[in-house]
Amino acid sequence: MKIDDYYTLENDSNCWTLSYREESGFNKKTGRPIVSQRNTYHMTIKQALMRYIDDQLKDCEQLNEIIKRIDDAEKRISESGILSRPDMACCDRTSNR
Repeated sequence: MKIDDYYTLENDSNCWTLSYREESGFNKKTGRPIVSQRNTYHMTIKQALMRYIDDQLKDCEQLNEIIKRIDDAEKRISESGILSRPDMACCDRTSNR
């Protein structure tokens, strides 16, 4: 499931995987794209989405910027349709766990 241009969220029988992937330019020697990639693993979808939101806030310095980025991240999550998918029916969206 694509969250935005850089993040995807996948689940399997064990966990949720939040993946980040970004291509930035090309290696001068090989001509191949320079790829930054990382995966984080979470027990619940809420933990994975909280990590996504946390990543969006890392370089914020002012409260109004933090609030705007939280709103933007929530909008991207909502627009992605992740929480309305039938395979997410098992997820308790009101729980704080």
